[in-house]
Amino acid sequence: RMFKENIDILIIGGGLVGLSLAKGLEDRGISYLLVDAPMPESAQKIVRALALSKSTIAILKHLKVWSKIKSKVTPIHHINVSCEGVMGTMNLVDDAHEFLGVVIDLDILHQALKQSLAQTDALQYGQFKTYDAVSKTVNVLIGDAMHPLHPKMIIAADGANSSVRQACQMPIE
Repeated sequence: RMFKENIDILIIGGGLVGLSLAKGLEDRGISYLLVDAPMPESAQKIVRALALSKSTIAILKHLKVWSKIKSKVTPIHHINVSCEGVMGTMNLVDDAHEFLGVVIDLDILHQALKQSLAQTDALQYGQFKTYDAVSKTVNVLIGDAMHPLHPKMIIAADGANSSVRQACQMPIE
């Protein structure tokens, strides 16, 4: 399979950040390719709860993803904040039955974002390999083939141990 070499944005990492960005770019007609490493089987069986704030919900509504997940969330009506060894606590309570946020299984949100993408061929399982600053070429391994790409921009959404950050010799701040 051959990919368009001159894409606007190459996103490395298909977690919540990479998928949300891809959805936002797609909605604006910006060409992208999202390359994500396949998830190990052991990680696929872990249930991880994720708390979403009202501002995150507003973003998901804007991306037209909220309607796909809203029946699968648990509203947060009360938060008790305390610190061991420190006197005092803080209680946050919803007012007028308005929730403070919601809790959702991370995998449900991840799948909803992935399924919301219209350009399904723009999501590829593969691996970032190298970046050449002189030729502005990014090499990604997809399947058994190396693909040289010339994106206008590279977005490193591949976490704290970012291979893109390391290849570009950028420090962690």
